[in-house]
Amino acid sequence: MLMLQISALFYGYMNLHGMRVELLDIKSNFAGNHNLAKFRITPSSEVFSLNIFHSEFSNLDFQNKHLNTKTQNQIIKLHLEQRGKYSSGKFKIQSSYPFGLVNVWSYLLPNKQFYVYPAPLKCELDIHSSLEADTDTGVKSRRSDSFEDFNSLTKYQKGMSKNRISWRHFAKSQELLVKDYEGEEQSISHVLDFYKVEGAKETKLSKLCYQVTEADKQGHEFALKLPNGYIKMGSGEKHVTQCLEALSEC
Repeated sequence: MLMLQISALFYGYMNLHGMRVELLDIKSNFAGNHNLAKFRITPSSEVFSLNIFHSEFSNLDFQNKHLNTKTQNQIIKLHLEQRGKYSSGKFKIQSSYPFGLVNVWSYLLPNKQFYVYPAPLKCELDIHSSLEADTDTGVKSRRSDSFEDFNSLTKYQKGMSKNRISWRHFAKSQELLVKDYEGEEQSISHVLDFYKVEGAKETKLSKLCYQVTEADKQGHEFALKLPNGYIKMGSGEKHVTQCLEALSEC
């Protein structure tokens, strides 16, 4: 029995010896879905009964894996329900080979940040119009005009806001033209406003989360007003990500 135990310790140690594990990324996602953690694992030899655990994130779906000697990427699902900003924390790399007689482990301490966005709640897209003031004061006044009084028309170029396209002129000439405004109307922003959304705080954040993604799908440029800050008008993937992260931390 003593020799069996000593042999088990030796084989258990050699099973993980020389293996390299690296956390490449953790994808942000909406609450109720999985955040995907991408690992790169480089064994020095065949690895048996490999498990990955976490001190805070339970139910990781990576247990009792058998890996060959090739470098490979492994995706692990993190089950998180609460919105917010998270740190990758501490992962435990463990094996109970051979036969569960010993446990051999090591810790991985990456420095990664990721977000769990509020779960989108389908609602009507409600974009308010406002004038941007100096950065010290945020928004100084609101407008509800239709923005039909514009200064000139220019040819549409890739990257321009689609909500500035003059569809009336397109119907006549089949040419895509965008409206240019003059004076203070150039500072007009289309705002998703926390204070204009009905419901409790978490309901508001979920509705705004849906509206951010919907506004992006429809090609709108928009700003986002929250109790903890104001994100200026913009569009595109980077702007949407900035808004979703702000909603997660609100």
